[in-house]
Amino acid sequence: MQIEAQLEQATDSNLAETTTADTWMARVSAADGFYLLIVIAAAIMRFSEIGGIPLSPAEAREALAAWQFLQPGSTAVSAGSPAYFTLTSLLMPVLGTSDAIMRLVPALFGLGLICLPWLLRRQIGMTGALVGAALLTASPLNSAVSRTAGGDAIALFALLLVACLLYTSDAADDDTIVGVWGGGGGCHWGGGGG
Repeated sequence: MQIEAQLEQATDSNLAETTTADTWMARVSAADGFYLLIVIAAAIMRFSEIGGIPLSPAEAREALAAWQFLQPGSTAVSAGSPAYFTLTSLLMPVLGTSDAIMRLVPALFGLGLICLPWLLRRQIGMTGALVGAALLTASPLNSAVSRTAGGDAIALFALLLVACLLYTSDAADDDTIVGVWGGGGGCHWGGGGG
C-alpha cells in the first residue's frame, strides 16, 4: 500500500516535470532565437580582440588604480569609477592583469545593455525589442564604450536599466509620479497628469 502511494507520487512528479519542460519549450519562439543571435553577434563584436590594442592613457589610469590596490603596502589609490574599480579589482586575482581583463567588465556591461530591450518586450513588442537590440548592437558608440576600460559602460547600463524598470513598473503605467532619489539630491520623473 505504501509502495503504491510512493509510485503514484513519483509518477505525478515526473508528469509535473514533463509539463514544466513542455511549457518552457512552448514559450520559446523564433523571435527568441533571433534575439539570441543578436546577443551572440554583440558578444563577438565586444569580445573579439578585446586586448589587441594597448590601453589608452585614460584606460591605463583606471587599470593602474585597480592594480595598485592589490599590491601589498599600497595606501592611496585614486579610482575614477568606483564600480569599475571594484569589479575589476575582484576579477584581477582570479583572471590576471592583461589589457583584455581590464576591459572585461565594461564589455560585460555593454553586452548586458543589448539584453535590456528584452525587458521591454511586453510594452514595445518583440519586434521593437529585436530592433532595439539590433540598433544597440550595431551602434559604434555603444561598441566603443563597451570596449574601453572605465566606468562609462557600467553607468550607461545602470541608467538604461533604471529607465526600463521605471517604464515597466505599475506606477509608470498609472500616470503617477515616480521619484528616484539618490544621495543628497535626485531626479524627478513624472507621468502625464490628466
